[in-house]
Amino acid sequence: MNEQLEKLGLDRLVGSDIAMASENIKSPTTLTERIKAGTYPPPDRVNGRVRQWFISTIRKHQSGQTDAAA
Repeated sequence: MNEQLEKLGLDRLVGSDIAMASENIKSPTTLTERIKAGTYPPPDRVNGRVRQWFISTIRKHQSGQTDAAA
C-alpha cells in the first residue's frame, strides 16, 4: 500500500521510533548524533519535539540514494 501511495505522490510520515528501528538504533540520543554527523537524514517535518520522516526518505537512505547531509 505504501508503494501505491508513493506512486500517487503521497507519502506517509513516521516517527522517531520507526526511524530508529530502520537502523537498529536503541537510543534517541544516538539517532540525534547520527543526524548531526550527517550519517542519517534529518527529519522531513519537525513539530516541537516530534520529528517525522517520510517513508520514502528512509527508503532512499537505506538504498544509499541520498546524501544524508543534504
